[in-house]
Amino acid sequence: MQGYKHTYLMLHKPNGVVTASKDKDLPTIMDLLPPDIQSDQLYAVGRLDRDTTGLLLLTDNGPLGFQLLHPQYHVNKSYQVVVNGLLTPDHIRQFKEGIVFIDGTTCKPAKLEILAANPTESRASITISEGKFHQVKKCSSQSVSRWSLSNEFSSVILR
Repeated sequence: MQGYKHTYLMLHKPNGVVTASKDKDLPTIMDLLPPDIQSDQLYAVGRLDRDTTGLLLLTDNGPLGFQLLHPQYHVNKSYQVVVNGLLTPDHIRQFKEGIVFIDGTTCKPAKLEILAANPTESRASITISEGKFHQVKKCSSQSVSRWSLSNEFSSVILR
């Protein structure tokens, strides 16, 4: 539609909130918005688990959402994680080769950059090119205690 203006909102999703428009039991990202900008047309581009904090893009622009999410456009997702334990160069190698889940599912190769590491807690940046169910949580042999998300939208070309 020529002349149609889309809505774009950046939202920091806090812990305990679900990435959904409606939920009968839990607070949603839409509940965080002032009533005057809530809309049935808005949706989150991507998902963050309830216990994950991070940046979400909300929009009513379907073609943009498709470009950001569809694997053919190669938009990376970067997560900053804190894990309960020591991350090592072996973890970097496993991510580079593609993590294999217990059920045999293999992830595409990913990048793990260790930012700080010690026996009780390590910080890292994980960059993935796909978004399998709970992929970042499953990718670490350590339990993830905190994490946040930032997206690299630079590879998207709007036409």
